[in-house]
Amino acid sequence: MPRSTDQFWKAAEDWSRRKHLILSYYLTPAAPKLRTQNPDRRVFILDGFAGRGKYDDGSLGSPLYMGQLSDQCRGWKSPVELTIINIEPDTDSFRDLDSCTKQWVDKGYIINRQGTFQQYLPVILTQIGAAPLFVFLDPFRPSHLSFDDIVPLLKRTAPTEVCIVFHTPAVMRMLDAIRPTARTPGKTKVGLAESLDNVFGSGRWKSLISAQATTPDEIISCLADEVKTRVRWGSLYICWHGIQARYGVGLKYHIVFLTRHPDGVRLMNDAFVKEQRVVYETTTPTKTLRLDLGFEDEDTRPVVERTEVERLQSLCDTLVAIGQESPGKTWRRSDLAFESISRRFGDFSQTEHRKAIDILLHRQSAPKLVATNVQAKKTGRIVTNESTELHFLL
Repeated sequence: MPRSTDQFWKAAEDWSRRKHLILSYYLTPAAPKLRTQNPDRRVFILDGFAGRGKYDDGSLGSPLYMGQLSDQCRGWKSPVELTIINIEPDTDSFRDLDSCTKQWVDKGYIINRQGTFQQYLPVILTQIGAAPLFVFLDPFRPSHLSFDDIVPLLKRTAPTEVCIVFHTPAVMRMLDAIRPTARTPGKTKVGLAESLDNVFGSGRWKSLISAQATTPDEIISCLADEVKTRVRWGSLYICWHGIQARYGVGLKYHIVFLTRHPDGVRLMNDAFVKEQRVVYETTTPTKTLRLDLGFEDEDTRPVVERTEVERLQSLCDTLVAIGQESPGKTWRRSDLAFESISRRFGDFSQTEHRKAIDILLHRQSAPKLVATNVQAKKTGRIVTNESTELHFLL
């Protein structure tokens, strides 16, 4: 992480551009779905830590990506009235933000507010009423966003989705410094404990320091467990995926996504997959050399690096594992694909999950899938749809 906000805004690093691409790839298909939940077609996006809007090197920040998306949405045959609310506390950064988004402010597509996310959230929730809301929270440091700050969103009954940039490596460093074996001064440990209470919303994090080391997934799972205790939504899906400093090297943060709709999970999954492929193709010209030299074995090589056959085989293995956990269970095809997506979130597209199911349906021997009451065509093909019932033959 940069040492100062000034350094951060000099140029957009790869990991900064990646989160903005993911937002664009997700919201383009998601906005029309959110619109259907509001009769007046209004959808709001709240950027709780908007920043300056543009980097010194000319790269776009999230406010400009969202401004462009608002233009695009209003030009569709079935337009979406997309309104973006940006919040930024720093006076100089707010001035830059207001200047670079002026064309959308003048149209009424963007509303900029100088202040803190914590200060403006209650006001904004009152103003937008029951309209669908997508919230993007990208704090500069973990301490800038406490768990309690997002609780009003978890209690909202209107359609709400939350996307959080969670600085996992920074939290890992805090946990390491507070372990009983750490040579951290006692006063510092007390301060770190208070900070971790704020980040996780409780003392649940204390279970993480009993082990010698803590994995990133264990940290996010701990956060997810706290979310589950606070949310008032009728249904809840929590998904996350790691973003690296550059392709294949160095975890920078996780994007944690909260939604109440399976379609949100599917679309965000595809946004991650699309973004990874774009980054891979544009930043790894020597990928073939890496494969030929065999620097990594099949199990550790990034999924995006694998061939189509390897990718589908990996997914087939995941599906068989699902079947082994629930032998005898009957699945609808859509439910089985969704379970597979949830387990391999962000690695494979929806299309690939369906292809893997099709491969198992046409296997000649176990482990395989069998479609209930579906006859193969003369060509030998088994044609299914989302409601087709399937069971595993293991």
